[in-house]
Amino acid sequence: MIAGSAIAWLEAEMQPRLIVDEELAILWANGAARQLLAEKCEVEERAGYLNALDPLHHERLVRVVRSGTDPLRTCCIPLSGSAGHLLIRCRPLGGHESHLCGLVLVRTDRRADVGYRDLETAFGLTPAEHRVLLSLLDGKEADRLTQEMGVSIETIRSHIRSFYAKLEVNSREQLFAKAQPFRV
Repeated sequence: MIAGSAIAWLEAEMQPRLIVDEELAILWANGAARQLLAEKCEVEERAGYLNALDPLHHERLVRVVRSGTDPLRTCCIPLSGSAGHLLIRCRPLGGHESHLCGLVLVRTDRRADVGYRDLETAFGLTPAEHRVLLSLLDGKEADRLTQEMGVSIETIRSHIRSFYAKLEVNSREQLFAKAQPFRV
């Protein structure tokens, strides 16, 4: 019952995830991974195996999957025709006897479907402060928010000062660090 629920939960995950062996045989892939593989975004499934389209990138991928005992290994493949990359994060599964790896695939050319939950509750934000905070976390600048929200720059700055005080931060870097645990 629990194992089936865990598989259903992983299957619905938006992040492409696979389990491969040291030969890159795909033992399991969630729906997002199957979709990415079907798009042939620098990697594909070929006869049940994970294959990088470029032979040099494939060699690097094999080395990452087979290499050492580092608990988190990565492979970065440039996306052809794009300024982005395909990041492949590899984590060994099981003990030393196991030759299985869990892979997470991340495309840097697509905006991640990121959201934040419960910031307003945790820090007592007003609805307006919450909207401005989420916009800043999304990378928007205060000047742009004045146009989008139809308010003055002073109103935006007032909201920013208010939630900086509530979150006890003094910089945008601190703001992002404080909001990170609320990211979903």
